Amino acid sequence: MDKYSLSLVDLADLLGITRQAVAQMALKLEIQGASVVKNKKHITHLNPLTVRDVLSSRGYKYQNKIFAFQVIKGGVGKTTIAKNFGIRAAQYGYKVLFVDFDHQANLTFALDKFNPSNKVFVDFIRGSVNKVSDLVLKISSNISIIPSSLTNARLDSELLTNAFNLSSVIKDPLEELRKNYDLIVCDCPPALGPTVSSIYLAVDQVIAPVVPDKFSEMAIDFMFEEWKILTQRFKSTPVIKLLINRHDPRLKTSNEQLVHIVSKYKEYIYPTAIRSSADFITSTNMSKHVWEGKKISVASEDVDLFVRHALGLSELTETKNNKKEMSVDV
Repeated sequence: MDKYSLSLVDLADLLGITRQAVAQMALKLEIQGASVVKNKKHITHLNPLTVRDVLSSRGYKYQNKIFAFQVIKGGVGKTTIAKNFGIRAAQYGYKVLFVDFDHQANLTFALDKFNPSNKVFVDFIRGSVNKVSDLVLKISSNISIIPSSLTNARLDSELLTNAFNLSSVIKDPLEELRKNYDLIVCDCPPALGPTVSSIYLAVDQVIAPVVPDKFSEMAIDFMFEEWKILTQRFKSTPVIKLLINRHDPRLKTSNEQLVHIVSKYKEYIYPTAIRSSADFITSTNMSKHVWEGKKISVASEDVDLFVRHALGLSELTETKNNKKEMSVDV
């Protein structure tokens, strides 16, 4: 079974219909050449292309978007969320390209594509790679990555030394790549500088994971100052969204800080939060994503809800979802 296939249960839950109804739709598509995964005689999973056919038949319009996961503070789960966000989108039929701009290459490692000989984004900037598409490595039928390595640590200095136009140096190649992908997911280094600024100017939406603690809030305050400067200087207005991550509703301090952050930045907050869960660490250590396995977990449930909101998939649900959504309203 393709590790990036979607379970019949999850698709039925998204559409708000029975598994039997989804199975019937899949069987009709199978007759037309679609691929499904069966356990004995029963369909259990659908590959991404079949899922795309099903969702398209229900009226869903696949978006063409570039997202950047960007925040100055490390240790907030930025790369883990970016990875699982892109993978879940791919399971829902999106053609996804990850772009790892962080020289620590955590996303590249997490997707098992690290090789010291990989060509990375700075090689394209230097001109040693002619086309940005030559950097792309295929992971599965609908998931690819532009990897990173320590070489990308020189990206900032290259942009500064050669006085590249920050508004186009990353935007132009990403726009070229956009022609071949539904969704581009950029993982940024936890820092400020020309690279991060250029990514901000190149994307449709910036997602900043926020852990409900004082230090994370200070980092977000700092990021908003930087985003404001860039917006005023370059007239660029990507959507900015904050995603509450690693929230522990059992802890009074976490709840109090959550309320404070949401009240301060209410218009920017995603309506769902990612709860603290060891499943993220376990899946990362095992080079897996959070949907690999039979058990529904806090991690898989919360990221799925986030993806549905971010990509407008939640609008497909025909009946009230029984899944208890974690609201961050105050």
